[in-house]
Amino acid sequence: MTIESGADLIMTLIYAPGSTGKTGEGIRGITRIEKLVFLLLREGGFEKQTGGELLYEAYDYGPYSGAVIDILEMLKGEGLVEAQTAELESFKEIADGLVVAASRSSEARTKPKTVEIYTLSAKGKKVAEVLFRDLSKNERDAIVGVKKRFNRVTLNDLLKYVYDRYPKMIEKSKIMDQVLGLGSRPDLPAFEDAE
Repeated sequence: MTIESGADLIMTLIYAPGSTGKTGEGIRGITRIEKLVFLLLREGGFEKQTGGELLYEAYDYGPYSGAVIDILEMLKGEGLVEAQTAELESFKEIADGLVVAASRSSEARTKPKTVEIYTLSAKGKKVAEVLFRDLSKNERDAIVGVKKRFNRVTLNDLLKYVYDRYPKMIEKSKIMDQVLGLGSRPDLPAFEDAE
């Protein structure tokens, strides 16, 4: 069996062991899960398998797919994925609050200083275990590789990696200078030396 949908990809990503080696290691924040799914599509070879369901576009915080949020909400509604809230650890996690607030109900807007950590419910673990086990070795290795490499790095390091490798996907980013350094925005003129 192979990945057949965005839901399959997200479920197996959450199920996969990360840097701790623990199966089902939670994923902290919508920005991180968006970027991990993006990397799986681009670098893990899953773009064709999801049938274009997870289309990404350049957006305020880099590559973005509204379908990822929709799928997570659907998986939560079906009792497969859980989202616990935690206090923000960094300035970059504020982007999570903004993304969530823009895409969800007023309930999400009442907790602006928190970030969601996505895990699988007991039911979700059973479903994801079957999906993960049925993947080819290459597919499992790709998912585990992305999660191990990027799930526990700082959000800034993850964003920098994505921003450096996929410049077309950051053309609309509101945080480009914070991620890549002041003056990295190509549409701004360089400072001239004063005489």
